[in-house]
This record gives sequence, structure tokens and C-alpha cells, in this order.
Amino acid sequence: MSVAWLALGGAAAGAFEVQESGASRTLQFKRPPNFEQPADNENNTYAGTVAIGDGSASVSVSVSVTDANDPGRIGLSTTTPQAGQTLTATLSDDDGVEESVCGLHRWRT
Repeated sequence: MSVAWLALGGAAAGAFEVQESGASRTLQFKRPPNFEQPADNENNTYAGTVAIGDGSASVSVSVSVTDANDPGRIGLSTTTPQAGQTLTATLSDDDGVEESVCGLHRWRT
């Protein structure tokens, strides 16, 4: 007899799907979660219920998403700097950190 598993109930039930591989079932996010932009009312904890398809058994689950150190990005005020002009470099990442360095610097060759 084949048993179907469903992710049901709870405010975050729509965020999950059940993947089947042979006799194994894995509960996973439909889309990877983003700690900085939570889709669960801002606390990064997703609650739901996983049940057997016929409704004979179920279990409540709670998944907490933790922060990761995201890679930063560097942006330049221009991609074609000229001698004597100010160049601004900005480092930012998804954690909300942003730093800028601006000024006229003399480069040595």
C-alpha cells in the first residue's frame, strides 16, 4: 500500500512541499527562505503540520531559519575612472551593512 504525505495546516503550510525518493519523504521549502526578508510574520519560524494522506496520523513541525553571513558586493561610482576624479566604492550585503569609501587617491604604478 502506498501512503501519500501532505504538508497541511499552520500559517506556513504553503511554504513547504514533500519530496519523495523511493520510500523516503523529505519536507523542504518550496523556495529557499531569506532570513533578512522572512515570509512568516517576521520571526523566521515556520510552523505547520505534516499528515498522512488519509488523515490517520499527523505531526506538528516547526522550522527555524538562522542567519548566514552573506557574501558582500562592491559597487563603484564609475567603471571608467579618470585621473583627478573622485571614485566611490561601496561595499554592501544582504545583512544590511553598507560602507562607502570616497575620495581622491593617488595610485602608484
